[in-house]
Amino acid sequence: MTAKFDFSAVDSPYRCRWPVSVNWPLDGGKVEIRKFDAILQLMTDEDLEAATKDVEQNKTDPDRALVKRYLVGLPDHPDQPELTEAFLKKFLAPPVIVLGLKAAYQEFAGGVAAKN
Repeated sequence: MTAKFDFSAVDSPYRCRWPVSVNWPLDGGKVEIRKFDAILQLMTDEDLEAATKDVEQNKTDPDRALVKRYLVGLPDHPDQPELTEAFLKKFLAPPVIVLGLKAAYQEFAGGVAAKN
């Protein structure tokens, strides 16, 4: 698919609804692919600086520190929660969720069509 580039898009943070796949572990060494959509936003230099500060000052896991900067919504969540620090701490506790979001962001930011 091609379209004419919209140069005004660089004036505001770019956001997009993007599919996320999580390989959820099951008994017996199996996994179940669980999917949801997330609203992702391209990170700015300021976001990267804030994530670095979070890692250095709060000893936050680097991947979680980044996810907290580019995850801006969970449209599939039945409660439409506000992405507070407390909610994100609980939601991002399972490493498989962080890995799924990281893979989705890499597709989104790299301009690669989603594999879901």
